[in-house]
Amino acid sequence: MDFEKLTTKSKELFQDVVNLAAKEHHQYITPEHLLLEMLKQKDSPVKSLLEKSGIADITSLQQQAEEAVKKLPSVSGEGVQSVMNQDFTRVMMEAEKLATQSGDSYVTLERILQALAQSAGNKAYDLLKANGLNPVALNQAINDMRGGRVADSENAEDNFEALKK
Repeated sequence: MDFEKLTTKSKELFQDVVNLAAKEHHQYITPEHLLLEMLKQKDSPVKSLLEKSGIADITSLQQQAEEAVKKLPSVSGEGVQSVMNQDFTRVMMEAEKLATQSGDSYVTLERILQALAQSAGNKAYDLLKANGLNPVALNQAINDMRGGRVADSENAEDNFEALKK
């Protein structure tokens, strides 16, 4: 995963995920951390995209994500550093692949969400699926939001939002 290819908002999300894992004393950064932090973001298209993709109760999904994060094992001691687990790395690599396939130069929040929705084998994927997420509807919602535009700068999400308004 090339972190230079993340948009500014994706970098902020990544930092929030790392901070959450550290705060909770989790040794491993997981897709559950990623989902929870995506749901907590204020100025983000994530909740709208999820609603358009079949998830009716975002609040319930966020509570379930919080519970999943709380159930992760924690460690104690000085200097404990959190590292990305294989599932997290797989999601981020899938997001980069999805961005490239879509003609994006940068990995946006919606591509990370799309990767979460397509990367089976972790609790975040299970939560999205159990709450009714339809990956085809998510892809359509992303395409509708973007209106044919690609992420060609670090601030691509700002451009998408400005044009949407």
